[in-house]
Amino acid sequence: MLSLPLIARLVPMNRLYGFRTANAMRSPEAWYSANATAGLIMATAAVLWLAWLLLAPRLGVAASSTPYVGPALLVAALLISLWATRNVGA
Repeated sequence: MLSLPLIARLVPMNRLYGFRTANAMRSPEAWYSANATAGLIMATAAVLWLAWLLLAPRLGVAASSTPYVGPALLVAALLISLWATRNVGA
C-alpha cells in the first residue's frame, strides 16, 4: 500500500518517504520517475509475497522456508530498483 502513492507520483520530494538516491534527488522530474519505478517494483514484490503466502501451503512447501521469502523479495526489489533507477537524473 505504501508504494501506491509513489507509483501515482503523489509524493513530493522529501527526506522521509520515498526512494531517495543521489540521482533521484537531483530534480523533481527525476524524483517522480525514480519513485514511480521503485514503487512499481516494490508493489510487484509485495504481490509475489502474498501469492507465496497463499500458495505455498497448497503446494506442500515447507513452512520453515516461508519466513525467508519476504525479506528475500524485499532485498531483490531494492536491488532491482537501484539498477532500474541508476540513470535517473543523469
